[in-house]
Amino acid sequence: MQIEVRFHGFGGEGVVRASEILGQAAVKCGKWAQSFPYFGTEIRGAAVKAFTRVGDAPINARCFIYEPDILVVTNQSLLEDKEVLKGLKDESKLILNAPEPVALDVPGKVYTINATKIGYEIFKKPIVNTIMLGALIKLTDMVPLEALKEVINEEFSKNLAELNIEAITIGYETIANKEG
Repeated sequence: MQIEVRFHGFGGEGVVRASEILGQAAVKCGKWAQSFPYFGTEIRGAAVKAFTRVGDAPINARCFIYEPDILVVTNQSLLEDKEVLKGLKDESKLILNAPEPVALDVPGKVYTINATKIGYEIFKKPIVNTIMLGALIKLTDMVPLEALKEVINEEFSKNLAELNIEAITIGYETIANKEG
């Protein structure tokens, strides 16, 4: 079985890093993973996509993810671009950073989390990527929460690791029953 995740955000919001962390956590669990970004030569703040595939067998696809199982959107304003929601299926899950539930006429289920507010509470900045990862793990069980925490501890300084582990945990706990 293979799960495909497409992340959408703005440069500097950490979608590329979130994609990488998810892939690294999957590999730690003995799964196969592939993670890669897509962005142009634009400056910080331009729209960015990142892709992660996680599977139980080698992954041969070497293309963008056009029909994601999970779509993570870190900034609600990205919904103005209809391409962001393209490819959703009836069984897809959309995880959206929004201050309140949003009614969208799209296939699949929509889950909202106010990751910006949580980011300000934890980081004193609108850092949302690890909060969104926590939510994703809660909704999918792609990898255990502990695997994400392990990767965070390896990749960040002690202080940043502690903050990001708190962010992942709160994202994990907050998304429960938040289908919009």
